[in-house]
Amino acid sequence: MTRKKKTIIGCCVGLLLVIVACAVANRWLLQGEDGYVVKNYIARRCWHKNVGQFAQKFGFPYFATQMSCHQKEAMSTDADTLCPCPEATILLQPYDDFTQKEAYQLENELAKHFDDILYGTWTFKVLPTKKMSSQWYYKPRNRYRADKIIGSLEHDVSRNARDTVIIALTHHDISTSIHGQKDYGVMGLSHRPGHACVVSTFRLKKHSQLWKLVIHEFIHAFFGYPHCPKDNTHCIMQDAHGKNTFDKKNNLCDYCKQHIG
Repeated sequence: MTRKKKTIIGCCVGLLLVIVACAVANRWLLQGEDGYVVKNYIARRCWHKNVGQFAQKFGFPYFATQMSCHQKEAMSTDADTLCPCPEATILLQPYDDFTQKEAYQLENELAKHFDDILYGTWTFKVLPTKKMSSQWYYKPRNRYRADKIIGSLEHDVSRNARDTVIIALTHHDISTSIHGQKDYGVMGLSHRPGHACVVSTFRLKKHSQLWKLVIHEFIHAFFGYPHCPKDNTHCIMQDAHGKNTFDKKNNLCDYCKQHIG
């Protein structure tokens, strides 16, 4: 037997073992305490991402295609489907003195953290800086209405681009009508679900918190997911309750990991 044939056979055997191992892990990880299937992103990563990458690397395009969440159809029509995995183009739209340099820095931070926190395929694009519209300005409080900003942005995204979310970036203070107040200052706002969000650094304690705020608002918009039902103080999706607690948050809680998507 030639060396080439041995290599091919070895790769086939290795791929088969990986598939079997991931299938077993997939079944084990998805089994809930009450015997029902839950959406566990770790198992989905094991099955679709790792096996697909292995197949692609070692020249098995058929298996790579089968494992790809872009090609694979959902395994069931039930709410607890394993695939297709989420996919979105995220447009970063800086305004006024939010510089292109800052926007690209944020893009790098998001690219780094998105895959660690959210299961899916994410593409980022920084748009040219725009001026804030005077129609969004609320003169009595010297700030901009977040609801008007995202209302305008929704029109900038094609109705056919259902997998696109545009995120406005600003250093200005922003507000909306909430908690029984006509003009309540917020860090960010999004349509839930929707295609538009706005985030402001005005109420953040440090720049390093911005990527967390962006992910928070993106999850509201793209997944239509509410604030953390468990109100976990370490979960990125916890309601701010009028305070900035992002220093305590670096990821989703276990409950939100299982239910987002």
